[in-house]
Amino acid sequence: MADINLIDKEYRIIADDSNLTSSKFSDCFLKEVQFKDSNFLSSSFEECAFKNTQFKKVDLSGVSISDCNLQGMTIEGIAITELIEAYKAKLG
Repeated sequence: MADINLIDKEYRIIADDSNLTSSKFSDCFLKEVQFKDSNFLSSSFEECAFKNTQFKKVDLSGVSISDCNLQGMTIEGIAITELIEAYKAKLG
């Protein structure tokens, strides 16, 4: 597998039917990027901004979310912060 190093560059990348296993993105601006029929198996996202991002028909099984700003986040139209508060109140 060959490496492509993009440092301080400005490109639009089109990858179709490609294996980008073990790729690394750091300090990248990915505004309006589209992922369709893509597999993020065992990937990690840290200190990333997903503000105003949409996830549709996505398999989130086994996903772990921690230490994140969840303000304004909804699942099926329900505010996740309200769900967490209700859950904690029920435990309490």
